[in-house]
Amino acid sequence: MTVEGIEHNRALYISVRCNGKLLPRVLVDNGSALNICPWNTPTKFGFLDIKLGPSATVVRGFDGSRRESMGETDLVLEIDPAQFQITCQVMNFSSVYNVLLGRSWIHASNSVPSSLHQMLRFIVND
Repeated sequence: MTVEGIEHNRALYISVRCNGKLLPRVLVDNGSALNICPWNTPTKFGFLDIKLGPSATVVRGFDGSRRESMGETDLVLEIDPAQFQITCQVMNFSSVYNVLLGRSWIHASNSVPSSLHQMLRFIVND
C-alpha cells in the first residue's frame, strides 16, 4: 500500500517498453472499453512507421462528447516479463497519458489492476 494508505486518489499509471523504447505514463483504466493512443505518442517517441488501419469506431468521452478515431494500429507492449499485442484506437487530442489500456487489454491479459495498491498483477508462464 502507498504511504498515504487509502487516502490517495492516484490513477494507476505504469511504464512499458514499445518498439524498444521506454513509454512512461501508460494509464490502466478499467472504466474504458477501448485501448487509446493519442496521436502525439507515436510522433513523440519516433514510431514513424506506424500504420493506421481503418476504424469505424466513434469514441464517447465521459462528458458525452463524440470523437472519431483516426484509425487503429497494433502495438507490441513489453511489461516485464510479458509481451502483449494490443489494438489501439489512435485519436487526435492532447493527453497527459501516452497510451490508455482499457478493459479489452485488462481482460485479454488476465490482469488484476489495483489503483488502491498502485499495482498490476498478471500470470506469465504459469
